[in-house]
Amino acid sequence: MRHPRFLPAGDAALTVELGSRIAIPLNRRVRALALALEKAAVPGVIEVVPTYRSLTIYYDPLALSMGDLRRNVEGLLERLEAMALPEPRLVTIPTVYGGQYGPDLPFVAQHCRLTEEAVIRLHTRPTYHVYMLGFTAGYAYLGGMPKR
Repeated sequence: MRHPRFLPAGDAALTVELGSRIAIPLNRRVRALALALEKAAVPGVIEVVPTYRSLTIYYDPLALSMGDLRRNVEGLLERLEAMALPEPRLVTIPTVYGGQYGPDLPFVAQHCRLTEEAVIRLHTRPTYHVYMLGFTAGYAYLGGMPKR
């Protein structure tokens, strides 16, 4: 399958699929395209929504045709590699394990054949990558969880 793929999403949205797997470099490319489109301030573009591997662009079809939008995006994609993304921000999230705030910790530890302390270490050690924000405000889709 060749990428990018341009997929109509109704009469007022276009999804630009940049790849077929979930990977940080691909997600960075999606975010770079979103930033480039926002900076280009294309008249008629209403909103951009990045996902793991694609970008959905909502637009006003009375102000911008899908064909013109596609040509704008193709032009941005040609220059995308030269575009620098802002440095990622590191956010530390205070977390409480066990007790009334995490009553499933003993079950998780037993299920994984680990001590509760080992579960906490496995969960707190990685730096997670936020691929996208979900439908529920602030719900982050993370990558970087240990396979274990």
